[in-house]
Amino acid sequence: MSRPPAAGLPELQAWFAQELRASTPAGVAPPTPSDVTVLPGSQSGLSSVFRALAGSGQPC
Repeated sequence: MSRPPAAGLPELQAWFAQELRASTPAGVAPPTPSDVTVLPGSQSGLSSVFRALAGSGQPC
């Protein structure tokens, strides 16, 4: 047993990148698997984004 990669399983990253390519507007670079981060849930994802944007002790 091992811990999965922090960005998510490579197979899932590739699948989501492929799905996003279908709706990528012309003139915009389509996403690659390395552009995708797979999170366990929406609340976890929002929490991670807010922590990254606002430093410790900063209001969101």
